[in-house]
Amino acid sequence: MLYPFLKLVMLIAIGCATFPHFLTQARISLITPIALWPQMLFKELYQLALWVALGFLALGVIDLFYQRWRLQKELSMTREEKREELREENLGLKQKVLVKMSRI
Repeated sequence: MLYPFLKLVMLIAIGCATFPHFLTQARISLITPIALWPQMLFKELYQLALWVALGFLALGVIDLFYQRWRLQKELSMTREEKREELREENLGLKQKVLVKMSRI
């Protein structure tokens, strides 16, 4: 339940980090000639996309390690499961020994 919340916080942090820069550049672009607006807009959108992509990449790396950790935790056996498996193995060995002894 906490994990999706962390993803949302990361997205908000990326937006908060990039949005003020975008607003500052937008104000400056009002002073520049109209002919340069498409070039500046493309530059700003490119930078914004780059920051968002880097944020998602960081989020993806964090998610990769979290998912691997969670999978490892789910696949590991508890102490009780280990005890039961050892008991089953020991019972199987005892039966094999009894079968071999009965053949003799």
